[in-house]
Amino acid sequence: MEPQVHARRLVGRLGRLVLEAGLAYLNHLFGAFLSKLLRDHADEMTTYARKFAEEGAVSKATDFVGSLEVAGRMYMTLGPLLEKYNVLICPTTALPSVPADYDQSKDEIRINGKLVNPSLGWVMTTPFNTMSRCPVLSVPSGHAKNGVPTGIQIVGRTYSDEDVFRAGMAYEKAVGGWYGEKTRRPKL
Repeated sequence: MEPQVHARRLVGRLGRLVLEAGLAYLNHLFGAFLSKLLRDHADEMTTYARKFAEEGAVSKATDFVGSLEVAGRMYMTLGPLLEKYNVLICPTTALPSVPADYDQSKDEIRINGKLVNPSLGWVMTTPFNTMSRCPVLSVPSGHAKNGVPTGIQIVGRTYSDEDVFRAGMAYEKAVGGWYGEKTRRPKL
């Protein structure tokens, strides 16, 4: 097998593992909290919130610990990068936007023609939610071709919040601020 093919397969498997760990992490924390509201408010919840609540209701401590084990493996890759660089800058999502009426329970998301997990397969913040000791700041980065605002994440070394805020402020100053002028604000 060619090294490039092997590397793509490995990244594909790790990508799925990272997303599964991220979902397990969020189900156990966010979903378990929401599950208390299911009995009285399920009909008022979005499909997104209801799904987290339902999955959180059956989440086990072993699911959560498994997500932390994957977070440790992820940090084995990220940690050395952050030893060399103070921050990592990456997009917040893999797409400029999803439709406002997007419903992950029935709609599909494709990136470059490939079907991705409809819940969070297009969200690039999930790994950093799981590696929660790394501070992350999301800042505007511009606008997509369709006019919607886009964003980047600034990820810092473990507990180095100050580096992340400094980088965010430097970026905001470099681009001249985003929403100070009415013409630069998103049209609502």
